[in-house]
Amino acid sequence: MYTLLLLVHGYLRWLVLLSLLWIVGLSVRGWLTNRPYSRADGAARVLTTTITHTQFLLGIGLYTISPIINAYFGTANAPAALSFFAIRHALTMLTAVVVMTVGSSLTKRASNAPQQFRLTTIYFGIGLLLILSAIPWPFLEYIGRPWLR
Repeated sequence: MYTLLLLVHGYLRWLVLLSLLWIVGLSVRGWLTNRPYSRADGAARVLTTTITHTQFLLGIGLYTISPIINAYFGTANAPAALSFFAIRHALTMLTAVVVMTVGSSLTKRASNAPQQFRLTTIYFGIGLLLILSAIPWPFLEYIGRPWLR
């Protein structure tokens, strides 16, 4: 089960990143061109939020069964690689999901298109930056994971 969850979580990150780049790009363009906020824009925001929530739920599942997390909590002086996954990765991803969820909710309630695009750009942009900072990229020493599993 752990291996399957890890595999799906590893591949789904690319869909999360692509959807976030898509919605941020769409929002910036809409904000700068002052175009109306369409149903398609709302659907893109909801789809990106759904993909991100799905990834987060998979991450929670991994967190509960991961040998890395079990090793971290079973060790008095855990190495940096273990604390990255047990603390930094988990809390940063939680923060990103909360920021994007709040942004999605505020966007839904906004009264005009420029405000909707601005809110989406800001909140999903912050979420994207948080996620990028917490991914265990292959080039990171001690914590790096492969591009694809």
